[in-house]
Amino acid sequence: MKCCTCGAQMETRREDYLYTASGLSAVTLQQVEVSRCPSCGESKVALPQIEALHQAIAAMLVRKRARVAPH
Repeated sequence: MKCCTCGAQMETRREDYLYTASGLSAVTLQQVEVSRCPSCGESKVALPQIEALHQAIAAMLVRKRARVAPH
């Protein structure tokens, strides 16, 4: 895969990925394919079943016990 920013060849490997697009601060996806550009640092993550992922996150939030804590 080529980088859409600079055109260099991206390197792909499996790694843990902080999924900030979920809108939550603590969703880490384990061992997903992440492609990174060694030239400019651009990264892309492969999420082939995004709807299932969002449903799983929503189900976990529903089951989670609410905590009351001072901010």
